[in-house]
Amino acid sequence: MPDRMLRDYLPQVYREVEEYRALLDTALQPEIESLWEMIGGLWNEQFIEDMSVSGLSRWEEMAGLNPADTVGERRRVLLLRLREELPFTLASLLSVLEELCGRAELEMDYMNHELTVRIPPGGPMAAADALLRRWLPANIIYFLEEFYLKHGLAGTMRHRELAGKTHRGIREYVN
Repeated sequence: MPDRMLRDYLPQVYREVEEYRALLDTALQPEIESLWEMIGGLWNEQFIEDMSVSGLSRWEEMAGLNPADTVGERRRVLLLRLREELPFTLASLLSVLEELCGRAELEMDYMNHELTVRIPPGGPMAAADALLRRWLPANIIYFLEEFYLKHGLAGTMRHRELAGKTHRGIREYVN
């Protein structure tokens, strides 16, 4: 039995009248319940985490995105796009790149206006490139590279951390 029964809104005198009960319970109550469900659906369409696939498609079209494979990936990419705000700082760029790629390194050469971006091997290179094209000012030259774990960083790891990894896994920083 639903929480919002229409007969509960009637004055006490009319609640026991059979005609009112039949009219409200059989004809109007199902309509009101379907309206409540529609209102709940509209409420969910306001939030990317809860919206339907058609809502995601509409937002992707407005943002100029191509739909990804899974609904979860589509939500993540759309949230990343909506998070983009200009002007940016290197810290905010690093944060977004780490969210996109899992790990990233930035190295800025201020004298030459060059930015070197390193992401893990096999990472989303095309998505990172598109992000950098949208975010970076026109006077910044950027280089997008795959990075490998340097000996100095591997040297700080303990033997038990390295024990279950292969050489490739350590070099490419695969967890």
